Amino acid sequence: MARNRCNISSYRRNAANPLWGSGKTILAFLENDLIEEILNDEKFASTEKESILTQLQHIRNEKVTSTVSERLEGSTGIASPIFNHENHPVGSLLLTAPTPRVTPDVVKNASVDIRDAAKEISSILGSSL
Repeated sequence: MARNRCNISSYRRNAANPLWGSGKTILAFLENDLIEEILNDEKFASTEKESILTQLQHIRNEKVTSTVSERLEGSTGIASPIFNHENHPVGSLLLTAPTPRVTPDVVKNASVDIRDAAKEISSILGSSL
């Protein structure tokens, strides 16, 4: 994969954690040295960095993630990566909803739907993942 430094999140960079769910779904599929560089640039504490690396591994395995109040207090997000014809991450499909309306069943079912829709978009873009 070409070593392009990319903007993982377009949200304001001075927030406590600029790598919200949708950004993490992209970050998870970058090269390990680029992930390390990005996390070092963000100056995360070592415990926070380890937590993010654990989350990224989970995203690689599941190709979907869900978060609660990570970007915005009281909101739940479910995101899945979108890949191009070279199987590189190029975007993320994200659903957000008010947390009080999101039950565990909604997260479970929507996660499958979001992952399937992202896979379909990726397929249209020529991805084999």
